[in-house]
Amino acid sequence: MKNRFPLFFLITGAVFLFDRLSKWWIDGHMQLNTGREVVSGFFRLFKTYNRGMVFGFLHHQSRPWIMATITTLSLVALALLLYLFLRSTKTLATVTAMAFVAGGAAANILDRILYGHVVDFIELYFRSYSWPVFNIADTFITLGTLLLVYSEFRGKNAS
Repeated sequence: MKNRFPLFFLITGAVFLFDRLSKWWIDGHMQLNTGREVVSGFFRLFKTYNRGMVFGFLHHQSRPWIMATITTLSLVALALLLYLFLRSTKTLATVTAMAFVAGGAAANILDRILYGHVVDFIELYFRSYSWPVFNIADTFITLGTLLLVYSEFRGKNAS
């Protein structure tokens, strides 16, 4: 199959840049722990800092070793993803999915290293239920993971 490295790095870079620009805009236009309605009753921008992991897990733990552990695990996961990419069949779906995850992971890792937290700002809610606040990087990590799972199942069913 033809070389898909340039596509992988282009998509990874685009996801990384999109996330970084969105966080930069939020940081410059919103106060911490404040919200702005986008779609009433469903979606608002709500700026918060996440010092924990996905969905705020371990967010309230202020021990330095926790942040170091989260950052180290994230770097290991990113390295594993790049290793798997190099060994994969590199279909378009695989390249896209892995690039989504790599771009999102790299953006969140950079936040943790530079600031000690990740800027989260997307809040989906309905009445009294609210999904944990997340960001663009989290969105692409989730989409990439779902696409990888879908591609894997589709590939097995096709044979």
